[in-house]
Amino acid sequence: MSTPSSSLKKMTSLRILYLDDKPSDLENFRSNVKKNREYWNIDLVTKEDCNEVIEILKKENFDVFVCDHNMPVQMGFSLIKYLQTEDPDILYVLYTGAGNLDEDLKISCQMHDVLYFFKTEEFTTLIEQIINKLKGVEASSEDEIYLFISETLIKDLRRIEAIDPQFRMTIDDKTYTPEKIIAALIKRTPFAGRYIKNYLAGLRFFNQKRKL
Repeated sequence: MSTPSSSLKKMTSLRILYLDDKPSDLENFRSNVKKNREYWNIDLVTKEDCNEVIEILKKENFDVFVCDHNMPVQMGFSLIKYLQTEDPDILYVLYTGAGNLDEDLKISCQMHDVLYFFKTEEFTTLIEQIINKLKGVEASSEDEIYLFISETLIKDLRRIEAIDPQFRMTIDDKTYTPEKIIAALIKRTPFAGRYIKNYLAGLRFFNQKRKL
């Protein structure tokens, strides 16, 4: 598990409201809050029902509303757009599974100032992004470049996987499925960094060959 950067440790306490229809995801979030108490003081309230969220927001104040996207009654992004008209001062986070990668949805989140985050990414990364957003700190250029390249690669890998479910790639003498590479890219593992470097090196080599 990664640890928070020193500049964001011991930040002023955060009050977070988290809505999800899956009890296991709620419990996982609560567990992560407990594990990171030495770094952040997070007051967490969890709910499984949209109506309960609407009611509690009328009575209590929160810094952040984290919301699952795929829910049975109402999609998370639709609920967030509604809540933004009622309480525009809260930071809204759309929290979704990696399998729900949707470029149009990400663009919509950017247009509505909603933080888009995958559940498979590190919890500490989520909290650091929340704090940066609340402090008005934009994502670093390195982060933006990584996201741009990884999103492109993920879309390409999913396209390959759909065409040929048996497709495998050999990297460093090991065989990988597209899904394993996608998971590494989402989690930003060291392997993902090497994969991107090799991808860029391949593009450079291809461009040099074209010029000959």
